[in-house]
Amino acid sequence: MSGASAAWGWRGSCSTRLRFGAVTTGGFTFGGSSEAPAFGSAGGAFAVAPAFGGGAPAATPFGAAADDDDAAAGDGADPEAECKAEFTPIVQLAEVETTTGEEEEEVLYEMKAKLYKFTSDEWRERGLGMARIMQHKTSKKCRFLMRREQTMKICGNFFIVPSIELKEHNGSDKAWVFTAIDFSDEDGTATFEATPSMLAIKFGNNEKATAFKKSFDEAKEVMAGLGTSGGEGESEKKEEAKKEEEKKEEAADDAAKAADSLAEAVSNVKVSEEEAK
Repeated sequence: MSGASAAWGWRGSCSTRLRFGAVTTGGFTFGGSSEAPAFGSAGGAFAVAPAFGGGAPAATPFGAAADDDDAAAGDGADPEAECKAEFTPIVQLAEVETTTGEEEEEVLYEMKAKLYKFTSDEWRERGLGMARIMQHKTSKKCRFLMRREQTMKICGNFFIVPSIELKEHNGSDKAWVFTAIDFSDEDGTATFEATPSMLAIKFGNNEKATAFKKSFDEAKEVMAGLGTSGGEGESEKKEEAKKEEEKKEEAADDAAKAADSLAEAVSNVKVSEEEAK
């Protein structure tokens, strides 16, 4: 190639052919050095990181928090051990003693049931809970008491007087209907106002309903032996009326005595005047 432009791979008019990747001693060779680091070897530009799990673990940087497991292992404590630390409440609340009115009574019968009340021409549920027959330890009086299961509000409260008759409700062998003077209010509180109510009580099966009637009739016999024939409210009213009559009689006697004393005083004055004449 004397006078013509140099072809690719040739330099000037040199007769020696430059081979791509060949090792030469005279000039620059692209990738031809045998001393270049192998791919993936240590210190090379394309060095490969150690395999997963291989090599020494990385050191914790200065000032960084150690792992929980490491800290627990260092302290010698079990990380899954139950914490037994005690914390004192900020506000101390004193215990308040509450009374339910049942402290002086014993339970003669107790069974879960549902109570209904006939009002506004329909049966309405009063509550679901434990139907109990209670007897006072001193007076021996018996009453029916029922509280709602969750709120514990009173839904039935009446004295078991001999005049109450349990009858089957619509031919059902596990429900009874009766009329009683109920002392429970609509909002679930006890009241001193006697309210005649038609009630119905329903149990889970015939055996439970039969056991309730048996205990109910026994309580009626106890109340009959105590001479209680009417509602407790009626007895209290009669007692109050009797006391009022006694007060009126005493007042009348006092007035009569005062009148007699006044008449005697007037008579004494007239006798004194006549003697003076």
